[in-house]
Parts: sequence; structure tokens; C-alpha cells
Amino acid sequence: MSRKAQEACLETRRANVTELKSFAYPPQSVKDVCSALNILCSDNMDTSWAAAKKTLAAFHRLVSAFDVDNVDPERKRKAGELIQGLSEEKMGCNSLAAVEIFKFVHAVCNDV
Repeated sequence: MSRKAQEACLETRRANVTELKSFAYPPQSVKDVCSALNILCSDNMDTSWAAAKKTLAAFHRLVSAFDVDNVDPERKRKAGELIQGLSEEKMGCNSLAAVEIFKFVHAVCNDV
């Protein structure tokens, strides 16, 4: 499932990712899911919105290069904590791109 979620995530339109990056003060759920993506796909564990926006700037490249079969357990744990209590429905209220990112992060963190 992680690989399918990765493929679906890569189909996210660039305009939708740009919409996420344009938030100066995103809803907490968007910040959390984008921070979780940053933890999984970048070389840092920074949960700031600034760090998440940098990851979103390289979104398609980072997600396509991501090895879903070889994820550091500590990164999985930390990312999983950030998305705990979130759902596709909750993310959908804020952004379509955030839904796809959530599904990807959730699948990776839960080995789905």
C-alpha cells in the first residue's frame, strides 16, 4: 500500500502543492501533515512550517526518490505522532493536496 500511496501522492498537481506552500499560517492539521512529510523525506527532523515549505518546494522529487521499504523507525515514529488523530476527512476540509500527503504519510507510518 505504501507504494500505491506514493504513486497517488506523485499525481498531486503542482498547483495544489503551490496552494499549500502559499499558506502563511496553515491550519494545524496541514502544518502537521506537511511536517510529517518533511520528517520522512528530508534529511532533518524540523517540524517548523518553514522546513515543511522547503520540502513542499521539492515535493515531487523527494517523494519519487523516497524508499518506502527502508524508512528509519525513529522518523516513522515521529511522523506518526504528528498525524495521530488526523483523517482523510479532516484533511479534505483544508486542502486536496493535504489529503494525498496524509494518505502517503499514514501508509508509510503504519506499514500499510
